[in-house]
Amino acid sequence: MKNTKMVPAFICFLLLLNVLPATADVRLPAIFGDGMVLQQKAKAPIWGWAEPGEKIYIKGSWQWTGTSTTTDKDGNWLTKIKTPKAGGPFTISITGKNKIIFKDVLIGEVWICSGQSNMGLSLSYSANAQNEIAAANYPNIRFFNVNMTIADKPQKDCVGSWSQCTPETAAEFSAAAYYFGRQLHQEMNGAYRPYSCQQRRFSSRSMDQKRGA
Repeated sequence: MKNTKMVPAFICFLLLLNVLPATADVRLPAIFGDGMVLQQKAKAPIWGWAEPGEKIYIKGSWQWTGTSTTTDKDGNWLTKIKTPKAGGPFTISITGKNKIIFKDVLIGEVWICSGQSNMGLSLSYSANAQNEIAAANYPNIRFFNVNMTIADKPQKDCVGSWSQCTPETAAEFSAAAYYFGRQLHQEMNGAYRPYSCQQRRFSSRSMDQKRGA
């Protein structure tokens, strides 16, 4: 009898634990990640989500001191981090109740390459593709490819990832974005200046639809 009386109490205790609010970890959208590029000599915005009222501390490894902000009532936060001239690799740490560290971060030039099927044509389908892909060894050129998605309103996040430009990854890059980034790189005559091309490709979509206008 003693054990049977304890069972309902134990079950009620487990149910109570299940309804207690969970602590929200600091999170950032997919555009922030290892291998990313931030615009040089700028106040680059960084944003994300956490517990409402939580203090967030952001610091780049090039800084003596970082910056902090506090989430609003909905758990949103945004701050700006001052970036140096082109260089890297660096790390960026974001600390709240948990800590996130982004590695292999470069500072350079950031470009958005957006278009329809012309932007969607990958390097593997371009002229002289085999030789171009074999020669695509530009580790300071980074690509962030946004997966195609359909939505009837602006989204807070996306699905995508950062990639270095190497012969192993270049085949699936947008050909137009690749040639553009390579030309910028070559025009600098070998000067150290990382480039980021953020690819957004969607066939038969107007620019107004992409902007959510």
